[in-house]
Amino acid sequence: MDKRKNSTRFEKLSVCDRTVQRAFRCVGEYIGGWPKISVLIAVVVLAVSLVGFRSFRMHENLKSGYTDDTAPSIQEHKAVQWFFRNRTDNVLPGEPYYMAIFARAKDGGSVMEPSHFNEVKDYYDYVFNQMNITHGNETYKYNQLCGIFCNFNSALWKLMAARKSYNIELQYPVTHVMGLAVNVGRYFFDISKDENGDMTGAGTIAVYFHLFQNSSAYQEVLKKWELAAYRYMKSTNYTYIDLTLHGVNVLNTEVMRGGKTVGPLYVIGLALTLVFVMICMILTAWMHKQLDCSKPLVALLAVVCPILAAVTSIGFILLIGFHVNMLMIISPFLVLAIGIGVDDAFLLVNSWIRLSCFAEMQTRSKAERLGLVLGEVGPSITVTSLTNFFGFALGCVAPVPEIRLFCATVALAMLLDLFYQLMLFTPSLVLLSRCENKVIHRNATPETRRIADILNYILGRYCHFIVSWYSKIVALILIALYLAGAIVGIREMEVGMDGRSLLPPDSQSKTGLDIVIQTMGPTYQGLLLIVKNPPDFTDAAQYREFKKVVEAFETAPRSIGNETTQTWMKDYKRFLNPGPDLFDVMMGVTVPPMVESENETIDFSDFKTFLGTDPYTAWKNGIRYHEINGTVYIDEMLVMTGYCNVTSLGDKARLLEQWRETANRFPQYGLRPWDPDSQISDVILNVQPVTERTILITLVTMAVIFIPFIPNMVTVICATASVASVCAGVVGYLHWWGAVLDPVTMVSVIMTVGLSVDYAAHFGYHYHRTSMLDETPCSSKTQRLFASFQVRCIAFE
Repeated sequence: MDKRKNSTRFEKLSVCDRTVQRAFRCVGEYIGGWPKISVLIAVVVLAVSLVGFRSFRMHENLKSGYTDDTAPSIQEHKAVQWFFRNRTDNVLPGEPYYMAIFARAKDGGSVMEPSHFNEVKDYYDYVFNQMNITHGNETYKYNQLCGIFCNFNSALWKLMAARKSYNIELQYPVTHVMGLAVNVGRYFFDISKDENGDMTGAGTIAVYFHLFQNSSAYQEVLKKWELAAYRYMKSTNYTYIDLTLHGVNVLNTEVMRGGKTVGPLYVIGLALTLVFVMICMILTAWMHKQLDCSKPLVALLAVVCPILAAVTSIGFILLIGFHVNMLMIISPFLVLAIGIGVDDAFLLVNSWIRLSCFAEMQTRSKAERLGLVLGEVGPSITVTSLTNFFGFALGCVAPVPEIRLFCATVALAMLLDLFYQLMLFTPSLVLLSRCENKVIHRNATPETRRIADILNYILGRYCHFIVSWYSKIVALILIALYLAGAIVGIREMEVGMDGRSLLPPDSQSKTGLDIVIQTMGPTYQGLLLIVKNPPDFTDAAQYREFKKVVEAFETAPRSIGNETTQTWMKDYKRFLNPGPDLFDVMMGVTVPPMVESENETIDFSDFKTFLGTDPYTAWKNGIRYHEINGTVYIDEMLVMTGYCNVTSLGDKARLLEQWRETANRFPQYGLRPWDPDSQISDVILNVQPVTERTILITLVTMAVIFIPFIPNMVTVICATASVASVCAGVVGYLHWWGAVLDPVTMVSVIMTVGLSVDYAAHFGYHYHRTSMLDETPCSSKTQRLFASFQVRCIAFE
């Protein structure tokens, strides 16, 4: 080789490229000189990371951690905790807890039939009053934990008892009996009615369990109780009904079980990857007459290194005190690490085998040979490693804590993959080189020559086609069609979340989610509105203005109307002006409509009596008030109303957004709408902007990193545009395949940036430098394309 000519071409490279190439050559010579020490360093790093698995913690809750710290759901969460605080010392309760039992008739009939309903009541009585849960040295029943929410379903039991005893008819969604308006819409679904509008049956009944978890021990007891209730439900064979338990602990358990079912798929994927890598490396070695017993082991190491990078990154995350979240388990970030790591290994092996064919290599040491390999390949793998690292590292600026943790883990895996390629894979090439053939095969054998000629002919024709004018027309048409489909798909992409995709096929939680989304949502979706600054109800003007607030929620899109609205004002008026008693109801006397005047006020003289009279005692927990000189002042209060036509979690998120917009129109009252799934709704509402922002940041970062290595703006722009088009296609065509944009899809889309940058970065880098470093400088576009492909493909001179 002409050293002077090589030196001249070397000087043509960018300063950054020359610096990186020199650095990698030095690193390669050091590793090649001390391969066993390098392997030992890699093993020590792995061993240290494995210590972190001793404190393995899994964040199973799909609600918490996936929203911004300043998200509206956080403020609403605090508002509901403050409202239900301890009245004596203002101590806030813990996390809200919600669970529901759904019952359906096995014969498809009405669950309101006495025989059917009795089985529902039997199950409820057992898990509520009889089932014991042991935690530590204590034994608990649910009725000892529920506190002020123990009577959450009492209206249902009383109403059904009255229906059975006195044969009263139920109206939907509100039944009036003994002066009380009972909202049956939140209990009964799949309703059938007669010609008078009275309920004749219900296909589904829902019973709710709601309270606050005031300590970690409390949470553990409730988790044990819920899982025990689930096991009892599965072990009991009911004659008339099928029960479904819908609770966060059972759902998390089922999601984890679903995650475990993915394990065999990962194993199959790894096995197929290993087979593919072995075939490719064996073929490469055979065509260069360098096939020996070490090549299968080299292929195995090529797959193992990325896996070790993923495991080590999780280990270090655990070691510094963080946890593993669901995204790390259900997302294919291992595939990302394996894809990039295996690609780097291909480059290293291809360069290592190719250099072994030169006679000059026989006079050089293994350390010098590895130095030449890393000097040639190092800048290329550095580009992809750094772009992926910084791309995911910048994802750590995302406002969502669990997304930040995921991005940090993957970013660390990118660096560790480069580390293991250098400290484990490359020294293994040196250690296994003793198995290589010592005979120099500068020229190919007739068999391999024939294969190479065919491949080079196909590659040459393809390069000629690419630079032709008609290929540009074809490319423009195909790209236009591709982007058109992608853009339409992006515009129509539905943002939502379908937890059913995370569950195993046989999970009963799928049935629970189906009931929530397909049965309950279209019929009744309740709103709990916290009023932090109520008006003075003795002032007609203030009371009149507050009625406009309630009316705004009652007349909003998807609202059922004022008949489902529950306020203490309505019940107080019923208390002061009682309707028909039970005898009147049995005789068919109807409830007279409430008449409201323009200048209406509220007289609080009987208010305390009202709160002490059953069934209005429930409002003791729905109102906060104080007295001054015998005068009652309302400090805080609750308003409840109903909505319908909610057919997905995406619909629910948009409905919550609508509630918030309505609440913001009346800032003087400090309104906070609350829903048990508000945190999930915020996740859904944040998915699109977080995805767009993260992809944009990653693309800009990659473009900036390209510049030092590829000092040609046209090449940089083309490489960045290529990555952007892949991202657009992934998002757009996911819509045509029926997918929705949810957190899991969001992470997968972000990861496509890391996968797609690999080829764009490698090819752009080599296309830029082919005319400067090849023995015969490439002047034409066709030659540069051909030379660039030769770096990535099997080719012979």
